[in-house]
Amino acid sequence: MSTQTTYNFISLTSFEETVNNWLAASKSRKIITRNEYNKIKAILADPNEKIENANYRYWAKKKFALQTIGNNVILLTKRSNKSKRNDTINNEEFKPVLVREELYKEFCEAHLQNNHGGQAQTWRNVKDKWGGIKQDLIELLVKKCITCLSRNNMRQVTIAGKPIIARSFMSRLQVISNIFYFIIYYSCLP
Repeated sequence: MSTQTTYNFISLTSFEETVNNWLAASKSRKIITRNEYNKIKAILADPNEKIENANYRYWAKKKFALQTIGNNVILLTKRSNKSKRNDTINNEEFKPVLVREELYKEFCEAHLQNNHGGQAQTWRNVKDKWGGIKQDLIELLVKKCITCLSRNNMRQVTIAGKPIIARSFMSRLQVISNIFYFIIYYSCLP
């Protein structure tokens, strides 16, 4: 029985809600679960066994590969790198599959690795290590980070919407804060 590590910058419930909403937004989006991970491994280990339907088996054979490391067999995603010039495949890139049950821990570790550095750095950390995760999901999850939200709110600067028009130089003072808005007129008497 393993316990889920929780992090203080994004709760597990907020994380799960964001992932579920992201998955519900499109039928083509998918995150491999542990059960699917094991099915795909079984399909690749014995291609003649009739697990799932033919389309699912074809998809599994096309998108994934197995690699044995010691006594462990891990599932890798296949991704071909196409040259931008002539659309030829240079080589295939293989990365371990990140299952949904481990996504929370791995996302939080990747986000902490760059000290809440933002969406681009977190995405880079995840994609360098894992396959099968989409960038827009990582961006949504970073937007839910409490630490990043508080940092971004502090950086926002309010800019006056209207120019200051005064009768003479230094005769009007305008002060804007998040709570109050003042316009003070003053004049120097000779």
